[in-house]
Amino acid sequence: MKRILTAINNPILNEKLKQIEYIEVVGKDIQYKEGIIEFLENSNKKIDIIIMSEKLPGNLENKKILEKIKNNYEKIKIIYILEKENKEKENEIKKLNINSIYYNDKITVNEIINIISENEINKEEEMKKEIKKLKEIIEKNKNLNTNKKEENFGKKNTRVKNKIKILIKEKIKKKIKLNKININNKI
Repeated sequence: MKRILTAINNPILNEKLKQIEYIEVVGKDIQYKEGIIEFLENSNKKIDIIIMSEKLPGNLENKKILEKIKNNYEKIKIIYILEKENKEKENEIKKLNINSIYYNDKITVNEIINIISENEINKEEEMKKEIKKLKEIIEKNKNLNTNKKEENFGKKNTRVKNKIKILIKEKIKKKIKLNKININNKI
């Protein structure tokens, strides 16, 4: 389940995200930049993704808000929406290690949902692959353990057989000695 905080000054996205079963929208859509930091500082809820618009009003610069989020909450992924294409701003944001940058005039609410969904599906696929690898490793270990047990059993079995052979030889020697004694006694 992905916990998402929106700060795009558009409650429609919140409502659409709430309809998706593996997404939990945390709080209402934040209406100003400083509200993001206030929410993160005052809430004990874990946030996975923040969707933030460049157009969000507030006193702090967007770069400062993004730096604060990245420095204090490094595990939170940020989807940043620029109002219009601007390579200079995009490069500044990428320097902050934010690579999910989209343009408001080129992305729709459904595309944002697809981006989040795609990430979730990719993670699920990765988990399935990891589980498959772990199962293979467990199976190999079982086979190794079984082979070792069989090998150890074989070694133990050989040792037991050798001991039995020695005991039999000793008994045979004793019988031969006894027979010699009996033969000597008879004579």
